[in-house]
Amino acid sequence: FPDTIPLTRMDSCAGGTFRIGRNWSGANSSFFGVLDEMCLYNRVLTNQEILNIYNSCPQLPIISLVGNTTFCSGDTLVLNSSYNTGNIWSTGSNANSIRVTQSGIYTVSVSNANCVSTSDPVVVTVIQKPATPVITPNGPTTFCSGNSVILSSSSTSNNLWSNSSTSQSITVSQSGTFSVVVNNSICSSTSAPITITVNPTPPTPTISVQGPTTFCSGNSVTLSSSSNSGNTWSNSLTSQNIQVTQSEAYRDWE
Repeated sequence: FPDTIPLTRMDSCAGGTFRIGRNWSGANSSFFGVLDEMCLYNRVLTNQEILNIYNSCPQLPIISLVGNTTFCSGDTLVLNSSYNTGNIWSTGSNANSIRVTQSGIYTVSVSNANCVSTSDPVVVTVIQKPATPVITPNGPTTFCSGNSVILSSSSTSNNLWSNSSTSQSITVSQSGTFSVVVNNSICSSTSAPITITVNPTPPTPTISVQGPTTFCSGNSVTLSSSSNSGNTWSNSLTSQNIQVTQSEAYRDWE
């Protein structure tokens, strides 16, 4: 039974000493009896929380997060309950943890013979990723130096190419692997890479003549390319040297 002297409010005695079961102000007025199962809270409890304690309900479960509550489609968020067992998630799972891939409001409950305690809700928002962009070249992706190819993204906006360009199309004149990312400010999608190969142009071949270029029928002249290989003559021969017996203008390509 309490002493007949009224207790001073704890929050009205600045600089006092905190006492449990005794007057806050330090006066000789204490409770008679035994204090059992004391709990200290750093906030004001809600009416429901007080009722749960009165009814001996389980302590409210707390959900901890591994990840962000707002994320892109294809990613996941892990929700962990503060209880190892006895969980009843709003998804129907009884595990300690659940993986969330869809938008929604998630809670977890625990119960005993008296009542059910339910956690604060966790609101999850899943943002849809933009469509994966596709790169289309306007010509061959392997060509000789001095030429180029235009690569175009299937997305008309929000493009970021691997060469830092933000236009829908880029002109490529050097070898490399190129990709494009489309971003909607929260989520992004990346194209499959495309490889461009630019071959160096070989030196211009020269033709040397072994003999006069004007002669009588029945004779011939040998023409030689300065390149040992890769030759294609204007008469379709591919050797380094050809023997000419007819009048014609001859040219060698490499």
